[in-house]
Amino acid sequence: MSTESGAPDAPAEAGDDATGACTATDTVANCGACGRSCDANHSLGAACQAGACTYAGCSFGWGDCNAAAPDTDGCETALTTPTNCGACGQACDTARSLGATCAGGACGYAGCAPGWADCTKAAPDTDGCETSTSSPSNCGGCGQACDTSTGQPTCNGTACTYQCAPGRTDCNAGRAPNTDGCECATPGCCAGGCQTTHTNGVGQSFFDCAPRAAYSQTQATEACVAFTGDPNSCSVPVSLCGMPATQAICSAASTAQGTCYCWEYAGPLPGKVAAGTGLCAIAIPALCPSTSDRTWN
Repeated sequence: MSTESGAPDAPAEAGDDATGACTATDTVANCGACGRSCDANHSLGAACQAGACTYAGCSFGWGDCNAAAPDTDGCETALTTPTNCGACGQACDTARSLGATCAGGACGYAGCAPGWADCTKAAPDTDGCETSTSSPSNCGGCGQACDTSTGQPTCNGTACTYQCAPGRTDCNAGRAPNTDGCECATPGCCAGGCQTTHTNGVGQSFFDCAPRAAYSQTQATEACVAFTGDPNSCSVPVSLCGMPATQAICSAASTAQGTCYCWEYAGPLPGKVAAGTGLCAIAIPALCPSTSDRTWN
């Protein structure tokens, strides 16, 4: 049978009668109902089963994210958007990340909200700017950890600050990121640096900003106080073996072992510690300085 133009009739589709009327609803063109066709735009291997469309796969970059029957739209979703990046429902972060994009199945970001950083960038990187830069483990930047061995750290988003352990001091506080902690094993600082550690020659240390081998009455007093533990127990002797009193500082009382010390800071032997048995008095021969005396500072 032909049309009036003489062209032959188009062949009837499977399930259609000779006039093209729908007679079956289990075909890709009429799946579950006449005229309900399965997707052929982005879907591969379409079939009709029990009134619903099924697919063998999707074209590259597309996914069947709305698979509920009859699923005539097939692979309807582009997997190249921040809401479906590389997989259905795989959304890029928008909570703390700025300018989310999707390429090659992985999220990318133009930047992060203040106080946050993208420290784990492995694809698909859907968590985006996941790391707070106000934590001691990432202070001001990824992996920029505050020291925990010399004090208790906190982070203000730029630099670490510390509650220092006893005997430690943070002398470069305020210089971001300050990750080295309480870097000084001294009780104080000198113009942003650590104090000098001195020895008093009899087993203790004292600290100030003077260099080693710099002697003064102040330092001699510090050396004495480090030994006695009491500033009131250190004094200038009236004389010491004929030396002027301005050349030494002495402990005012003997120790439990009956030994007293004088720290010489001037005269012929500065830097020597004269020792004698008994109370430090005006003149004890045993306290007379000698080149064999212990040294301090």
